[in-house]
Amino acid sequence: MTAKPFDTAILHFGIDKTGSTAIQDVCNQARAELASRCSLVYPPGSWHAQLGSYFSSSPASYALNLEMGRTDETAIRAADEIYLREQTEWIRAQPPARQLLFSYEGFIGLSQPELAAMRAYCEGFAHRVKVLVYVRPPLSYAVSAMSQRVKMGRPAWAPDEERPIYRFKERFNNLVNAFGREALEVRLFTRQALTEGDVVIDFFHALGLDLAQARALAQRQRSANESLSAHGLAFGMALREHLAALGIRMSQADFNNHHGSQLNRLTGEPIKLSAEQIEYVLTEFKPHAEVLRDEFGIVFDEVPERYLRQAGPQDEDATRFAREAALLYLEATLGPLRLESAQGHMVWDTPPTTMRAGQVERLRVTLQQQSPQWWRGTPQMPLRLCYHWLHADRRMAHFEGRRTPLPVQLVHPGQRIPADIEVLAPAEPGRYILQITGLQEGWCWFEQKGFTPLECPVDVTQNTASNP
Repeated sequence: MTAKPFDTAILHFGIDKTGSTAIQDVCNQARAELASRCSLVYPPGSWHAQLGSYFSSSPASYALNLEMGRTDETAIRAADEIYLREQTEWIRAQPPARQLLFSYEGFIGLSQPELAAMRAYCEGFAHRVKVLVYVRPPLSYAVSAMSQRVKMGRPAWAPDEERPIYRFKERFNNLVNAFGREALEVRLFTRQALTEGDVVIDFFHALGLDLAQARALAQRQRSANESLSAHGLAFGMALREHLAALGIRMSQADFNNHHGSQLNRLTGEPIKLSAEQIEYVLTEFKPHAEVLRDEFGIVFDEVPERYLRQAGPQDEDATRFAREAALLYLEATLGPLRLESAQGHMVWDTPPTTMRAGQVERLRVTLQQQSPQWWRGTPQMPLRLCYHWLHADRRMAHFEGRRTPLPVQLVHPGQRIPADIEVLAPAEPGRYILQITGLQEGWCWFEQKGFTPLECPVDVTQNTASNP
């Protein structure tokens, strides 16, 4: 039997809004130092979100894949298989150490059987498995979670969205059933409770590092995931509404990448809650607070008045200003009406190899927008897909093919768009090159603005049947 190389596998579950980003960033930077000086192995990556995806029975509903806009479970599972194989090989190549550490806030959303499967995986490397969780007081958590939701393009507080309340009781039961009560360590995330008021110092000290080591690691911290101001929150919510009105759909990760840093630049007063929101949060959190008190001796002493927003006429003015400012920002961000930068390419679903002369085929392609600007179609200058037919020696045979409307008329940088295009084969049989491209009617072909057309050779054969 092969000896296990680690004494303990640590699963850091966050939770979200408890300094996980800072912890993960330091671990990722200091990987070699942690292994050599602290006997702590941190597998590659800033976090290990994909590990949880592998063990999820419904990976398209798993936190990471929701944020990334991934919906194809077959593709997700294939990628997860590769990830787990490569990670396992990397771990087994490491020299024995005291601890093996995995970290991701979304682990805690897994079900009890999924968590048990993750525990079994960790037990393949370590003699014991430990779970480390931080909890944040409910009102402090609510305003921070609202901020993060808006950064990701989600509503801060809406009837159809789960309210920003951390439901620890249900998660606690899953953790106990999967790992056992003795494997759980729950720590309070407040400046007063954290070792030296710093979550990175507290985290590494909890793992057994001495304070000097923990302080040195904390010096590696870069910019934190700061909460938005009240102005940033209002602006972000208005921006989300404008995008929805324009029919622009972005994954949470894309929204954050394109707009999150801009929202952070808006300074001002901190986010506050209405009296009704405060009452709702405290009432809903009560059973979870009881579990934390009874099981872990954690008691929250928040002062609700500190989070109370004083409503007044200025609130309506601020909301109106946020909407107007967000619209101006969006118009500037979207770029010119006429396409000036069309870098991008397409990929085939299944490229055609033969077509009958005069035959119409519907072909599936995926367009990848790679320019720094948005592409905008208008009723007067819509965005469309089209094609050219070239002879085998690349002389032009038929320049303008049939037009097919692009499914969306507002395309953000990095966006991928699956689309069907109708292609009419040449009337004369022969060896051709089919070249798929796009255009903005009345203005330009995509390739004139940096686009790389998609090509494939096609044998056009005699059409013996009548064309429908």
